[in-house]
Amino acid sequence: MDIRKLTTFIRVVDAGNFSRAEEATYTSRQALKKQVDALEENLEFKLFLRDSKGVSLTPAGREFYNGVLNVLSGWEDLVNHCRGIASNASLIRIANPAHPHLILEPVFLEFSKKHPEIRQEFVFLDKEEMVDAVLGGVVDIAEMVPPRKMDLEKLGYRKLTDMHYRCLMAASNPLAAREELLPEDLSGCYVGVRGHGNMDLTRLLRERCEDLTLVETMGSETQNMFRFCYNNGIYISRAPFFDQLQALIAVPLRTGIVSECGIIYSKEHSYILDRFLGVVDEVFPLETQE
Repeated sequence: MDIRKLTTFIRVVDAGNFSRAEEATYTSRQALKKQVDALEENLEFKLFLRDSKGVSLTPAGREFYNGVLNVLSGWEDLVNHCRGIASNASLIRIANPAHPHLILEPVFLEFSKKHPEIRQEFVFLDKEEMVDAVLGGVVDIAEMVPPRKMDLEKLGYRKLTDMHYRCLMAASNPLAAREELLPEDLSGCYVGVRGHGNMDLTRLLRERCEDLTLVETMGSETQNMFRFCYNNGIYISRAPFFDQLQALIAVPLRTGIVSECGIIYSKEHSYILDRFLGVVDEVFPLETQE
């Protein structure tokens, strides 16, 4: 059925006759009548009774008019819905924990080369928000240290790499020349560590270090790093962007505590995410992680 003919039919009914419909639509009466005649022929029943006073609906025409109003309303909703799908079909939304550098950065670059037609959109979220954001469809994928409790019935998880602790400090710090540090080497130091997710580390440091000033920080990890390092202190983290902070020195800390960083995503996802995961597999082959 031609939507244009249905729209013409509605406009003629609302106008009351072909003359007023002609004025409202800037379409000639002949063209309007031709479309209505074609519609009646296609339907195989009369829509209008026509006389010198104008047109009126037949009983079948009145019922058809009410039905077409519902159809056109639903049609507009459907078109708008599908336009939304089409606009998002070329988009992948990635949760970003607002770090200067992410482990996924090589994937972003490779994906943009392979699929320039797909736009990558980055959504800045706190670590605690990411699982709900993926489950709620706010983002398609998130890079994060996996929480201990995770809904694996709905979420997919893919490991990227192991993460080890490192000590970040100014080049003037006496420990900056060391190739590796043990926990006890931090005795007497002013040390900061993120207050969330590092319970095993803080316990180890308190057990093995003497005269240690240990501060569990909150808020921006980047701000805390510089606050400690430029006040003769040390900041300990597994953050992936340590090596990019050229003004500071990162020294590995041997703790025996290893965590991993990976990506989470909804198991019910689009082909766009399948393509992104394919690039992840190329950049971070699973066999190199075993």
